[in-house]
Amino acid sequence: MELVLTQLSNNILQHQLKTKRGPIKVISLMASVYQGELLPFFSGIVDLIIRKLKENDEDLHESLSDATGAIIQFGLKDATEDVACEKLQATLAKLFQLCGTGHRHTQTGASKCVVKAIQNISPFHLPMLLNDICPNLFKLLRSSNCKNHFQLLESILNVLIVYQGHPRKLEENAILLIPVIYANLHNKEGHVRKMAIEVMSTISHLLPEVAAPYKDELLKKLSLSRYDVVIEN
Repeated sequence: MELVLTQLSNNILQHQLKTKRGPIKVISLMASVYQGELLPFFSGIVDLIIRKLKENDEDLHESLSDATGAIIQFGLKDATEDVACEKLQATLAKLFQLCGTGHRHTQTGASKCVVKAIQNISPFHLPMLLNDICPNLFKLLRSSNCKNHFQLLESILNVLIVYQGHPRKLEENAILLIPVIYANLHNKEGHVRKMAIEVMSTISHLLPEVAAPYKDELLKKLSLSRYDVVIEN
């Protein structure tokens, strides 16, 4: 297994674009086939993904984010709770660091990987990571250097969906995040505004009391944009 992964890593790092995406996709396939057998190589695979993100190549974003999701979903399947959380915390820390620094393409690619990571983290482990995830999303969205608002807002939406069954944790973190979500209702990019509306609408549905102070402005934005989202009274 180690020899195969070493050769795969060399192929990913050395080949031209038209052949680089194939080996990256093999990571996803190997994760689904070998699953827990890849646990000893988990950190090395994540480091390879980070190296490729730093190349600022947007054409690799989809395959890198898919590989991130696959290695998290399958590679940690048989890990103990402590090991899984340790690996996830380290992975998210590396991705969040890239989300806030460097080239626009690096930030966007890393953010897409964060989205895939959150979507594929076990529902059993995700509650233990919420206090790491939400403050990082808040910090990044407040940063003047942030160039990836859409993907970070999408990450928040995924967190909200997963946390419907944990109302106390959901409320604590929604209160933290609402100001930066609200600020993006006025973002100059239309797709970011629509995602912010989607996130605020989800909070309005799940936590109407928390979202109540922002209701009038949200309804105003919906009216101006004619975006098809239902807000409960």
